[in-house]
Amino acid sequence: MDFNDVFKIGFIARTHGTRGEVSMRFTDDVFDRADTDFLFLKMDGLLVPFMMESYRFKSSETVIMKFRECGSKDDAQRLQGAEVYFEKSEVVERDEEPLTWKFLHGFLLYGEKEGLLGTVSRVDDSNQNILLYVERTDGGELLVPLHPDFVVMMDEENRSLTLRLPEGLLGINE
Repeated sequence: MDFNDVFKIGFIARTHGTRGEVSMRFTDDVFDRADTDFLFLKMDGLLVPFMMESYRFKSSETVIMKFRECGSKDDAQRLQGAEVYFEKSEVVERDEEPLTWKFLHGFLLYGEKEGLLGTVSRVDDSNQNILLYVERTDGGELLVPLHPDFVVMMDEENRSLTLRLPEGLLGINE
């Protein structure tokens, strides 16, 4: 599995209980909508598949997850802090589900003139002004307001979004 074939959906925050469960913070609940049993955890720079045995939602951003490979608290503790990824090819078509802005998490963000800006790491849709948090390739972060008038192209299959950004907008982040 290659990093181009997956997108980040969260991270393992901590252990939960003594039976190998973990508390996973997520920004995309695609694992709940898809018909797959695997998530990929970044361990020592590699993507390692883990089979989901069970999970239950604790909040809108946290799930208690049990992986088949973890039978004890010690096993689960090794996963603490690991980034969690989902395979792009397993993303469920949204025909029956309404699109929410959070769907953009993990998308590559391009400026029409600027080129690749980075990857959407978080979407704040808590009010009418949607804000994209973008992890730049150099490790920095951009905050980009999202308005439907800015959208030039959205490619769901390749998980990319191209925006026509107002002049000077990116300079605000400096």
